[in-house]
Amino acid sequence: MSKKNIQLNHIDHSMNFELAMRQFFGEKAYHIAGGYNNPKYVKQWLKKAIRKMKKDIMNLDTTSRHKETLINDIGRLERNLKSSDPFEIIIVLFSICSRFLGYDFLKGEKFNIPIYSQNASQYYWSKILKDSSINYSREQSRIQMNIVRKQKEIIKSLLKEGFDDFQISLVLNVSEYQIKKLKKGI
Repeated sequence: MSKKNIQLNHIDHSMNFELAMRQFFGEKAYHIAGGYNNPKYVKQWLKKAIRKMKKDIMNLDTTSRHKETLINDIGRLERNLKSSDPFEIIIVLFSICSRFLGYDFLKGEKFNIPIYSQNASQYYWSKILKDSSINYSREQSRIQMNIVRKQKEIIKSLLKEGFDDFQISLVLNVSEYQIKKLKKGI
C-alpha cells in the first residue's frame, strides 16, 4: 500500500471530538483534541456529555413517553460506551436522533413535533456570535425600540377597531398595565 493510500485512510477525529464536546461544554472543552488518543480520557468526556443530555432531556417540554424513550436510549448509549464495536454506538445515536426528530413506535412516522425557541437573551447572544461586530446592548436597544414601535402601531390599530385595554393586553400577551404605559406615547 502506498503512503498516499495510508494517508487517505487515516482520518484524524480529534478535532471532531473537541468540537462535539464544545457544543456541550463551550470553553471548558477547548484544547481537548490532544487527548483523543487516550480512550479513557475520551470516555470521561463522553460520560459528562451523557449526564448533561439526561438533565436536558428531563427539562424538555414533551410527553412522558417521549422522555422515557429518550432516557432509555441515552442509557443504551452509556452502556455501549464500554463496547469496542463503534457501530453499536452509531446505531444508538441514530435512534436518539430519530426520537429528537419526532419519530416513535417503530412506524417510520412522526408522533412528536420538535419545536425550538429562544428567550430574549439567547436571541441576542446568537445574533452577536453570528456577527461579532454587533454591540450587545446597542443591538438589544435597537431591537427593543422597534418592538415597542410596532406594539404601539398595533395598539393604535386595535383601538380604532374598538378593542379596550384588556382585550389588547390579551392579543399582545402583555399586562393591561403595559398597554396603558404604551398608550401614553401614542
